[in-house]
Amino acid sequence: MTDEVDALDVLVVGGGPAGAAAAVFTARAGLDTRVYNRGPSALSQCAHLSNYLGFPEGIDVETFDELTDAHVRAAGGTVHEAHVETVHHDDSADAGNFRAETDTGEMVHADRVVAATRQTATYLDAFEELFADGSFDADAVDADGRTPVEGLYVAGPRGGGPDQALVAAGHGARVGHAIAVAAREDRGYWPDIASEYYDWTPRESAFEPGWEESVADWIRGTVPDGADVTSDTVDDVVAETVDHERESALSVEEIDERRREAQHALLDHLDDDVIREYLDSTED
Repeated sequence: MTDEVDALDVLVVGGGPAGAAAAVFTARAGLDTRVYNRGPSALSQCAHLSNYLGFPEGIDVETFDELTDAHVRAAGGTVHEAHVETVHHDDSADAGNFRAETDTGEMVHADRVVAATRQTATYLDAFEELFADGSFDADAVDADGRTPVEGLYVAGPRGGGPDQALVAAGHGARVGHAIAVAAREDRGYWPDIASEYYDWTPRESAFEPGWEESVADWIRGTVPDGADVTSDTVDDVVAETVDHERESALSVEEIDERRREAQHALLDHLDDDVIREYLDSTED
């Protein structure tokens, strides 16, 4: 029996550093994002991850995988343990640009697909543009992960970069950012302003009186002469930008609360005995 999944904005194949980073960026951009992770990633061959920024003593791969999955979910995405067997163009009306089938019997429709697996790309066999002499052609992937197949992206080492976790995550984030920009263009943003997408959390104190007017003037000044952009579209972009900045800004109290929540979330993934051992050592 085949279960059909309604059209997603983004389907990510592979839940390693590249796929998870791409998914965090697309999910935080408000795109309906699903990651299919068939099990242990290629990173599981590593005895201890020692050069990932933010972990001075390194981190065991199992805990790292738990944290990346948790980050995708916290960003609003979902993670599913299944193997994507095939990806094809989707000819169904209003069902997305792509159709993927999994080994669990799911048929998933998506507007965009991110291929983020290192070990195999056989699920992409339907796209001849991505292969040369029978092998996957990394030269068909640009710096932002775009391929000759519109809506199909590649993230991580398969796109031609070094096979290092932190580098792969950086490329995945770049791909996720590129998709967020493309989604803004789909919503009517013109290129000069669509590319000005930033995923950041400002402080309330950073906004001085009149900042809304300054943002509005800046946005209106980026509209190209003669562009097919209506005044209503410009007003919508201004309103959306100002609202996003205002809603994402944090007060001093909220910053402190976020700090505590973030540290508690890290503790959830640490062994209780290790926490007790650390607390005992600080009492000596």
